[in-house]
Amino acid sequence: MLSRSTTFFSEPVVKAVAEKVGASPAQVTLSWAVQRGTIVVPKSEDEGRMTANLKVRLSPRLARLPDHLTRMSTPWQVVELSADDVHAIDSVHVQPGMHKSLLAYHTIKPGCVFGWKYDWLGWDMQAGGIVAEQKKKK
Repeated sequence: MLSRSTTFFSEPVVKAVAEKVGASPAQVTLSWAVQRGTIVVPKSEDEGRMTANLKVRLSPRLARLPDHLTRMSTPWQVVELSADDVHAIDSVHVQPGMHKSLLAYHTIKPGCVFGWKYDWLGWDMQAGGIVAEQKKKK
């Protein structure tokens, strides 16, 4: 397998969490990022998806916010994910084929970047800049 041809929204873990909490994979991904403290700038050209992302139900913890924080025309809303769900989504990146270098120079001479072979650089990559296998932390 050279690379994975899937999007994050179609990852089985993300889809399972979405089904469990009654939200779309996009809503779960936005909520996951917010719960991790990541600044989220969602992008979509589809009006329906933009609207759906704003209609995430208010989580129980956020429902207890003071009224002045929830009376906006479109209140800030996320699905509150369990610690296990957050950990499961956090772990998606360690699956084989999930990492690829962003350098365009991998395509000029397969197995090299800027004239250097991957093994000279200590990179465990396949042709095209795809990380062969994510090393697990000890």
